Amino acid sequence: MRVLQSVNDCVWNTIVDDHGQFRYACLSPVIEQLTGQPVSEFMHQTTVYCELVHADDQPVHEKRRQKLHSGQSTHAEYRLLRDDRKVRWVSERVKCITLQDGCVLQMLGIISDITDRVTSERRLRLMEAELAHVARVSALEGMAAAIALEINQPLQAIAALAAVAASVLDAGNESSVDLRVLNEQLSEQVIRAGKIIRRLRNFARTTDVERLTEDVHTVVCESIEFMTPVARDEGITLRLNRSAAPIRIRADRIQMQQVIVNLIRNSIESSLDQETSGGTVYVSAAVVGGEAQIFVEDTGVGVTGELMESLLVPFVATKSTGLGLGMGTAICGTVVEAHGGRIWAAQGGECDTIIHFTLPLHDEG
Repeated sequence: MRVLQSVNDCVWNTIVDDHGQFRYACLSPVIEQLTGQPVSEFMHQTTVYCELVHADDQPVHEKRRQKLHSGQSTHAEYRLLRDDRKVRWVSERVKCITLQDGCVLQMLGIISDITDRVTSERRLRLMEAELAHVARVSALEGMAAAIALEINQPLQAIAALAAVAASVLDAGNESSVDLRVLNEQLSEQVIRAGKIIRRLRNFARTTDVERLTEDVHTVVCESIEFMTPVARDEGITLRLNRSAAPIRIRADRIQMQQVIVNLIRNSIESSLDQETSGGTVYVSAAVVGGEAQIFVEDTGVGVTGELMESLLVPFVATKSTGLGLGMGTAICGTVVEAHGGRIWAAQGGECDTIIHFTLPLHDEG
């Protein structure tokens, strides 16, 4: 007991009593700090601890309990709701001691208070999300002219079609076929303008990170569609190479689009630095080595070996103009790593720079 009292984690041991029920044989006093209740409350009734598990985490705790009763060792993280209504995050590891027939004889467990760690991680994620939002808004500012042109095109088409429709009516040529065609064309342009505005709004909005099952090709195609007017305005061609089958990942779509848009934008700017006009940016998606891998390759001036090593480091700018804080690729690295992936730069041909990043595949089964 002196050893248990000197340990910061709560150590417990349960055994099977004469009635086949589990009861605590040993429980360290740290449980009082975690729950606000004395050790004596738990010693004769193991269900007391279960009742303190946060309501939202009861399914996690129930799954853990079922595994333990079948003799499986477990590790789970969940919340405890103390009597004073304060919430504590805990990590619990349990080892089962079984007989040869598989019957559980004892359980040994360690409960660690991870509240500070969880709080710090949440604060860090919030800071990363805010920084990423600032970067997206900054990117939109840099693309304002091309975006304005793209929005203006469907608006001009709507105005022209409306004028034609008015002329048809004024001339007394009220052909239902002509008016129906004009109406359909008007609707198409309105929908087109709405999609552009919705795409801009989604890209610029501040949101909580929401990781859902996404198809990499869909995310990449939307990113390319977003950057097409910018590339067209600069005389750059965007090309997509994709595999036939869907590539499923678990990711926040807006953050993934930000990564791809940042990389495409960097490639466009690199292509503008070359002496000859025009250029091509290739975006590829494939499954490589059991991971989803996305490549962004440009035919620009290339990056020297020295800059290649610092390409993903914040505040190292690679633009020939000297403008920029060098935050674009650094944010890409942060987002990709937060999704369990990795990102790196490589030299392709003589003047090609290829940015690779990977993401874990998601098995929906």
